[in-house]
Amino acid sequence: MVKTGILYRYIGKREMVYIKNNNQIYSISGQTFLTPDLYSKPNDAQRYLALPYLPKHRVGPIFCVQVVFDAVSLRRVRPAFGQPGGGWEISTNQPIIYGKITTF
Repeated sequence: MVKTGILYRYIGKREMVYIKNNNQIYSISGQTFLTPDLYSKPNDAQRYLALPYLPKHRVGPIFCVQVVFDAVSLRRVRPAFGQPGGGWEISTNQPIIYGKITTF
């Protein structure tokens, strides 16, 4: 389900600890991918976002007004890591003050 103006990030335990300790979302690579797609199952997030890991947590909602979009424009996720992709992604190089973290 896609909600206009709301984004999510699907993460593992290590990134969840970083977010809680630093009060921000910021990827080690410098490029943070987000999605407008709300997945209720971690398997769906891994599949449609072509993640190399099964996410343990979902961060969001993150409101678009909180994000500086300066990297990848909204696009379909390409297949990778043996996953088909097909979900939507967008990215930023800037830190984001995080929203709620949900554990699957």
